[in-house]
Amino acid sequence: MSGKRLYPPMENDRMALRRTFLYLIVLSCVVSLLLLPAITNVYQAGLDKPIEYQHDALAMLAQYKGLIETGWVTHNPNVGAPAGQNLRSLPFVDDLDYVLEKLIAATDPNPAIVLNVLFILSFPLAAGTATFVALRLGLRPATSAAIGILFAFAPYHFLRCERHIFLSIYYSVPFTFLLLYDIRSGRADIVARIRERGWGALAPSFGYVALAILCGINGIYYCLIPTVLIAGTTFVSALDTRKLSVFLSGLTFSVIMVATLGLCSVPFLTNPARHAVANTVIRKPTEVEKYGLTIAQMILPTPAHRIAALSKLRDKFDRSMLPEITNENGMAALGAAGTIGFILLLAAPFVRSLQIVFRKRMILSLVVYIALLWCTIGGLSATSTVFLPAGLLRSLNRVSIFISFCSLCALGMVADQLATMWEKRGARPLLAALAWIPIVVLGAYDQSPASFAAPNPYVRRYLSDEQFGQVIDASLPPGAMIYNIPYVPYPEGAITGLGDYDEFRPYLHTHHVRYSYGAIRETGADDWQRRLPVDVSGFVAALSKLGFRAIVLDTRYLVGSAWTLPQARALIQACHASPTVSSDANFVFIPINTLVEAPARLR
Repeated sequence: MSGKRLYPPMENDRMALRRTFLYLIVLSCVVSLLLLPAITNVYQAGLDKPIEYQHDALAMLAQYKGLIETGWVTHNPNVGAPAGQNLRSLPFVDDLDYVLEKLIAATDPNPAIVLNVLFILSFPLAAGTATFVALRLGLRPATSAAIGILFAFAPYHFLRCERHIFLSIYYSVPFTFLLLYDIRSGRADIVARIRERGWGALAPSFGYVALAILCGINGIYYCLIPTVLIAGTTFVSALDTRKLSVFLSGLTFSVIMVATLGLCSVPFLTNPARHAVANTVIRKPTEVEKYGLTIAQMILPTPAHRIAALSKLRDKFDRSMLPEITNENGMAALGAAGTIGFILLLAAPFVRSLQIVFRKRMILSLVVYIALLWCTIGGLSATSTVFLPAGLLRSLNRVSIFISFCSLCALGMVADQLATMWEKRGARPLLAALAWIPIVVLGAYDQSPASFAAPNPYVRRYLSDEQFGQVIDASLPPGAMIYNIPYVPYPEGAITGLGDYDEFRPYLHTHHVRYSYGAIRETGADDWQRRLPVDVSGFVAALSKLGFRAIVLDTRYLVGSAWTLPQARALIQACHASPTVSSDANFVFIPINTLVEAPARLR
């Protein structure tokens, strides 16, 4: 006896189908938001304190603060003083993310709140789109919602976190597979439609064009990786089906994605300084292999797993790897659920029963094989440097989130088949749906690292910087310039003893002063800093002549650097001021109370 379906027949009731889709998408979004605080600490310290407060997360916070203060991210006069910071020199193309940030900032202009809310919203965004695409792929409603939630809680999401917020917002990833599936089935084969019915048949395809545009405005990786996967998969499908239109349609959507990315890149492409910055900032072609994908790192437990034994197993493996190829590719872990689905996809071409289960969805297995062939270390990754600008797609391990969605869908398809067999034996369909509840909870627990269950380790540092910023604001008039010691090139100019972008910390907590740190290197904006006098008195006099009213010294730079503690004392004396030390002793604020002329002209 066959069990009764929990959803209306798709072919007979379109409105009921759309309502079902909508209810399930909303359900997966809501559950992802409720599950997030249940298994993590994201709300523990409050929304006004960032989940991450180091490395790239500081750069993201500085960008958001600049967006709030100036209206957009391309120019920020409050860092990189005196000229200001011109981000048109760098390829920031995540325009839709910036629009979302502006909308959040309209409710509260605190950059920490903007970053936290954006990260939290990335969970329901990913869950909703994944649920929608899973439904379109033919998975059961309960299965689709479960796959959507597990996809939102992918280890990749937590490991990228706020430092790589532009990668944490991966809502567009499932659309890649909707395009591929519908091209293969004929619904999105726009070339064949036009050939058979004329240009009037193009109108129903505007939705697919919109999906391609969404991929194009979601950043370089979430545009170019789908471009290659779609072009490669449709090429193989065209050979298999002997339909050239399949490949041409895939190529059309790939072109739309790249064209959209090109439009978002206009500020960067039209900036003459981009070539100078590229010499030191844009990635080197040789790094494509270094940051490639490794299968072992995908299927092993998540780094810093909550179960101590699994965490030790992962640490042992990472220590045994060559340090040259152990880097951010450790973030490619799939989790237990994703690993099972990944193995099923690898086995599918050789197992007849899996081919029967997957049917037209075998295209997911093809995508995974193409991704592995292209992105794994020792694969064809180096060929991308021939067809793409040098280093544009350096970190090909980031294809793992695409593999994650395919793998979870494969798990869902097999689960649906098992549920069907169960129902034929008299079981109720509701039981199969309820079986996903423990799977989702355990899966989300397995996929979230232990660090997300511990108290926020950055609260004390953040509060210390907040108090320090209040002292600076109270001590200087609006528009006053502050010189950051040490001089650190931006971007990616970390020096011994300091983390990447640590010099942004005072800026994040002040409201009307300007800082020297943040001038884009190799553009001439920071050349004057390298020409400052070496002796302390001449150094202070030169800063005073340039209009700087204070110095912020990072005390961690005094350990193992050219600056020594006696020099720091001499600096304070030369400024004729009483310094203020931050409560965590990381920074010293020194007003410049001297009008001595600079001893020599800066050349």
